[in-house]
Amino acid sequence: MVQDLDNQRLLQLWMYSAQAEHTLEASIEIAKQHGYSGLLIKSLDGVTWMGHIDPWPDAIRSTSQAAEQKVWVNNAGLLYCLWTNPLYYEDSRMIDQAHMTADLANVADALFLDVEPYPQFWGANRPTGKAAGFMFAIRERAPDAYIVLQPDPRPARFRELRPEEWLPHVNAISGQHYWSDFGTTPESLTRALEMRDLYNLPVYPTLPGNAPVDQLSRAVELLTEWEITGYVAWRLGSMSAEQLAIVGQGQSDPEISREEHIANAIAVTNGWNARLLEIIEELQQMNSEMEDVEQTLREHGLR
Repeated sequence: MVQDLDNQRLLQLWMYSAQAEHTLEASIEIAKQHGYSGLLIKSLDGVTWMGHIDPWPDAIRSTSQAAEQKVWVNNAGLLYCLWTNPLYYEDSRMIDQAHMTADLANVADALFLDVEPYPQFWGANRPTGKAAGFMFAIRERAPDAYIVLQPDPRPARFRELRPEEWLPHVNAISGQHYWSDFGTTPESLTRALEMRDLYNLPVYPTLPGNAPVDQLSRAVELLTEWEITGYVAWRLGSMSAEQLAIVGQGQSDPEISREEHIANAIAVTNGWNARLLEIIEELQQMNSEMEDVEQTLREHGLR
């Protein structure tokens, strides 16, 4: 695992079914093509493995699968980082989640916790001590893991998470500075500086990869000026080739022509079309099997 994420640029993945690159191998290639030094792959939603949500084979279904993937990704010259959505539970699933998270943290080069004050995430203003207990259970099992908090960084939203319970147990902060969603500008990244100074932790901002190209360029310019050398792009599947290059390389890729932009768009469309054809074939097969069943029932006088 890493000691820090300085000079690292991570490309974040959500679901293989939400991007044209439906395999880990294809994701590795696109990351390397655009200058990223690592992948940040979703592994858990609470206690649910991503492989139970995303049907593609490389979606993570176990810690052992993650360990195998790490070898593959590291051998390709990239960091293998994982992220989870911690969910709030009132029962034994909380400790189960902590243990699963810790085991993944021990496998990965770094583990990110996407903690947000919304119902589908951790939630706001949970009972005092719950987050601290969750993090204590993780650290008890993974004392040396490199763990990064990836929250909504806006002050009011951040306070709703009880940051004093999370921050003593993490190594860095990767705020989701989604100015394109929040109706602000790249200059709002000054919040990352505030968090760095206030909490005395390294910051590695997560950038909205679907923001306009000129705004992404401005964000990279500001981070360079502030000597923040590590950051994350959210996400593969919502970024054009030019957007990928700006964050991965710190500049627009001059080698990407208009024709290549069109080809990339077609590739995305073809990826979804291919999956739709697979679904249609599966439905046709199911229909054929049902017809066989109906025929058998009729032959036995059951229809």
